[in-house]
Amino acid sequence: MIIIELEDLRSGRDQIIDFPGVRATVRLTELAHAAAEDSGAWTGLATMVESELQDEVNRVVHRTARRTAHQPPFAVDCSGLPPVLDGSVQLVRLQVGDGGPEIEAHA
Repeated sequence: MIIIELEDLRSGRDQIIDFPGVRATVRLTELAHAAAEDSGAWTGLATMVESELQDEVNRVVHRTARRTAHQPPFAVDCSGLPPVLDGSVQLVRLQVGDGGPEIEAHA
């Protein structure tokens, strides 16, 4: 089971989420922080994060591996990527497996 501490994410701190084979560091964008002020909007955002974030992480991992011809292990610097999930979540870094080179992801 993947545990996403939504209140930690809501607080503005980076959060590390362990997906199968990938450790993702993520943070909410300013847009999402505004939504977090409204309980109805936050509920919708939280549901989207819980249901769709792993798919977004997997897309970045597979696209990066394909474009760079690297197989795990590797780390992905995601600072150059646009936010995912309707602009709500910024992927900061992905660690795929243990160790490996640092790769810069591109949109």
